[in-house]
Amino acid sequence: DPLPNQGCGIFVGDTTSPATLRVGGIAPGEGDVIAHNEQWGVLIVDDGPAITTLRGNAIYANGQLGIDLYPTPGSPSGPTPNDPLDADTGANGLQNFPELTLVSSSAAGTVVDGVLHSAASTTFTLDFYASDAGDASGFGEGQVWLGTAMVTTDASGTAYFAKTLPTLSSPGQFATATATDPEGRTSEFSAIREVVP
Repeated sequence: DPLPNQGCGIFVGDTTSPATLRVGGIAPGEGDVIAHNEQWGVLIVDDGPAITTLRGNAIYANGQLGIDLYPTPGSPSGPTPNDPLDADTGANGLQNFPELTLVSSSAAGTVVDGVLHSAASTTFTLDFYASDAGDASGFGEGQVWLGTAMVTTDASGTAYFAKTLPTLSSPGQFATATATDPEGRTSEFSAIREVVP
């Protein structure tokens, strides 16, 4: 049976150290399970130089957001809106998340279409996830890691993508994605998109 924390699964607090924290990974056995917490899955309030990389984890069934980046310590929780050219600052640089426009399942795997608006002329790592249930906020968590893709934004900070991931998903599941910048800062989960046939 789940034995939840009353707060969050992982909390990253204020620090002046330029440390890099890596949670999970995409190699077999590297991903962590961060689930059934009464509040956030991962809460990052550090607005200093520290970097937190979150990849390949199973983050689901938490009471609040799966990943929550605070603009400044003490700010209200909830999804942080994307901004043009990702110029804002805060926890993990408030890295912009991808926007999924269509997610479909087929015999070949899971097809994801969408766009990332972020810093210009930069290569980002996108990770895609599926969950059995959609989060009440409309923004996702990531129960099952589906795969990854690299995208490079143009001079206006835009990168469209259409990727086929080898991992199968099922119609009726809810897909989400994160973006990680070249230095390792991972975004919040994107808004959910229901998987269609």
